[in-house]
Amino acid sequence: MSEETQPIVPDFQTTPTLDQLGQALKAAEDHLRLHKHSGYDLSQRLIDTDLISPRLSGSNLSYTMVNQGQFSFGNGSDGDVNITANTTLTADRNYDTLVVASGVTLNPAGYRVFVRDELILLGTIARNGTSGTAGGNGANGSGAGGGAAGSIGVSGAALADGYLKGALAGGATGAAGAGGFGANDGAAGVAGTAGGAISNSLGSNGSIGAAAGAGGNSNTSTGGAAGGAGAAGVATAASTALTAGWQLVPMLDIGTTGAPVKYNPSAASGGAGGGGGGAGTSAGGNSGGGGGGGAGGTGSGGGVVAIYARRITIRSGGVISANGGNGANGGNGGNTDAGNTAGGGGGGAAGSGGDGGILMYAYNYLDNQGTIQATGGTAGTGGTGGTADIGSRNGAAGSNGTAGSVGVTYAFEIAL
Repeated sequence: MSEETQPIVPDFQTTPTLDQLGQALKAAEDHLRLHKHSGYDLSQRLIDTDLISPRLSGSNLSYTMVNQGQFSFGNGSDGDVNITANTTLTADRNYDTLVVASGVTLNPAGYRVFVRDELILLGTIARNGTSGTAGGNGANGSGAGGGAAGSIGVSGAALADGYLKGALAGGATGAAGAGGFGANDGAAGVAGTAGGAISNSLGSNGSIGAAAGAGGNSNTSTGGAAGGAGAAGVATAASTALTAGWQLVPMLDIGTTGAPVKYNPSAASGGAGGGGGGAGTSAGGNSGGGGGGGAGGTGSGGGVVAIYARRITIRSGGVISANGGNGANGGNGGNTDAGNTAGGGGGGAAGSGGDGGILMYAYNYLDNQGTIQATGGTAGTGGTGGTADIGSRNGAAGSNGTAGSVGVTYAFEIAL
């Protein structure tokens, strides 16, 4: 018997069980779907296999759900879509099939992606945090004045909420201090701001910020104090784990008042401190100390990604990610003018990385030849202290940042 004439529903010799009947109907639908371009009309499905009580299991949890609800991969109302240019969603989407082309990024932007049939990923689906920018170098001191402070780096911006929650901005950086002139001390650097706290979190605490270097002393004055590290943001854990079937689609936790609230990712990482200005000197004529190095910006955390696709095919080079933003380098402290005893500027602290986000994907079939990740952002490198021309009056180096923590990935296999 040829393949075209073979029966797609088995000839049961005895009365089938409900489980056998469900498997047979699913096999029949899969057979027709494989031939959907050969004249078969699937507008009326044999059975709505997207609405069967699922068995769920994941990379970090495993359990069976029996008669506790229904599950849907969406209604396919957005049709078959082939994304060939970078795209940012502005609402939840219900695709029938979805293809993301190689070299193209789909940013869910806090919205859910439903695919009734198959997601084929050659490119990227990403809701990554924003990286910080580097701090500027302090200016050199001279006989005309103290060196100006280096510009501050900007921490990664927050990710806005869509249907799903976004992510907090990285802790703000502290300003650097200018170099003193003549008998004046160097200006102190400012501490980084603490990372924002968060509740109903599936993630973790943010990373601590980094402290800057102090400005060097002169023989007549004192270098500016280093800007301290911003404290790590604190995450209060969600009241309920992401396990129950009813939670997967709405992504809801139970708040302290008993009302449903949306799950949050991790807390924010703390900001970096600015370098202290080098001390001026009045010995042998007035001269200026080096300016403190600017602090590097801290990365913001990765957001929440939620994908519901009956079949997920990730080709080589395909990526699903919710990575934290990277921390940036601190600026170098300014040097002193030749032939004087002023102090060098302190190096700016580096930014810390943002934590990885929350990545949840539910599927019936998965073929992953690519990458699924929610990595923490990398840490920046602290700036060097400015060099003094005479004596041991160099500015201190700024500290390196701290890498962000790895986020949480939930993989749910739905048995239809």
